[in-house]
Amino acid sequence: MVENPHSQEAFKMTPIAYTLLEREDGKILLMRRTSGRLSLPAGHVEAGERVETTAARESWEELGIVIATSDLKLAHTVHLKDPDGQRVGFFLRAKKWSGEPKNQEPDECDGLQWASIDDLPEDTNQHITLALQNMRKGVPLTEYGWESSRVKSVSYKKTVKPKEKSDDEEVKDEAKIEMSEETGKVLKVALEEAQRLSHNYIGTEHLLLAFTRMKSETKVKKFLIDCIITEKRVRERVNSIVGQGDPLYKLDEITFAPRAQEAINTGMYFARLFGKRNLEPEHILLAMIEDGEGIGNMIMKELGFEFSPKAKKFKASLRS
Repeated sequence: MVENPHSQEAFKMTPIAYTLLEREDGKILLMRRTSGRLSLPAGHVEAGERVETTAARESWEELGIVIATSDLKLAHTVHLKDPDGQRVGFFLRAKKWSGEPKNQEPDECDGLQWASIDDLPEDTNQHITLALQNMRKGVPLTEYGWESSRVKSVSYKKTVKPKEKSDDEEVKDEAKIEMSEETGKVLKVALEEAQRLSHNYIGTEHLLLAFTRMKSETKVKKFLIDCIITEKRVRERVNSIVGQGDPLYKLDEITFAPRAQEAINTGMYFARLFGKRNLEPEHILLAMIEDGEGIGNMIMKELGFEFSPKAKKFKASLRS
């Protein structure tokens, strides 16, 4: 059994896929659970299953509709804490599907209702309401259940404390950064890599593997190719340093390593610093490089990456 290298600092979460069905008039579909509260169609991600696959599966089981996984786009993320533990929810938006939504599970759902995000019914689950409000504002993450059951809307300023920045690099506190579609793809590929290796956590090594699998025309892939950091070389080092995990791990409980989370948070800071509205993969990679720690950085160093000159050149390219 391979020991989790982040086990002393990491935490476990159960992943959930929420399906956000949006009609042409902008209204979304809510389900009235037997508890009497309204929520979104949702389900737990099963072992070895992709988030989009879960959303498509649950949409068929609960509503009798067919959604192509390619039509599901990551729109928001929510981190929940309750007496039963912690959960991470991925809100996947779909604007087209086949079939008319119907209540397929009357034992668990009392009915369906279309509603506007800007005017949600009062009996909608609170974490759903606040997550959708944050999504509308462009805030990429909602945290619920941490401070007297209140949600903290997260912008980069609340989660990132840059080591140093000059006076001309000051960033407005109220700035919000939205996660780009490409970044959503990278995070999902990182999750797939963790599951493939039977790791119950997502670390910087999984992020690095995801970066190497990006399209060749992207800034990140061009930079990695320039540094001769390829998927094959990174995968060999990950297998050597970390190895294959225990196949008996419960992969419906993932561990999100703090360094990987910090890279995402600091990436938000860089995005705003460079005058961007979206968090892109290159911002996360730059955050990893400047941090200089973690397994992802260890692998890059072993592959001959020269941090100072190449990082400076990479950072300069992002300003343009």
